[in-house]
Amino acid sequence: MSSLPIFLGYKYFRSKKGAFASFTSVMAIAGLSLGVAALVIVLSVMNGFERELQTRILGVVPQLIIKNDANIQDYDELISQLTQFEDVVSATPYIETQGLLSANNRARGVFLTGIMPDLESSISILPKHVYSGSLEKLNSTGGIVIGAWLSRYLGVDLGDSISITTTNLRT
Repeated sequence: MSSLPIFLGYKYFRSKKGAFASFTSVMAIAGLSLGVAALVIVLSVMNGFERELQTRILGVVPQLIIKNDANIQDYDELISQLTQFEDVVSATPYIETQGLLSANNRARGVFLTGIMPDLESSISILPKHVYSGSLEKLNSTGGIVIGAWLSRYLGVDLGDSISITTTNLRT
């Protein structure tokens, strides 16, 4: 950077034209500095927020979904074919449907997603956000993972029973 702008700024700032010119210069420099600092801070916060939002959303929502009109029966072979691509980090099957959860004379419509708990940790951030219990116990107990708000609404805790009614009449 050239020293000319610094020289001119210093000369103008130290001019003997009166206290008002010097005060105006100080206020202009302070205002400009404060504005630039605020802009840098806001941009830094927004970049961090965007990165965190992407991590949380992409950690739970699949980036690619392969669907078929019928259920995919041989998903193990499909997963092994998909993971041969170098850009595919991991893959896991799941099913989804709408349903109704009820407990303690309260009910709530929900969107149900059936997962394979042993594979979920390789593809999702869900296991990091389970605060009571663990996904590993779902294989042996036939359990369900629900959010904290829904747990409070239904009045249930870890180990309580919940009735599940799905739209395709399976429970």
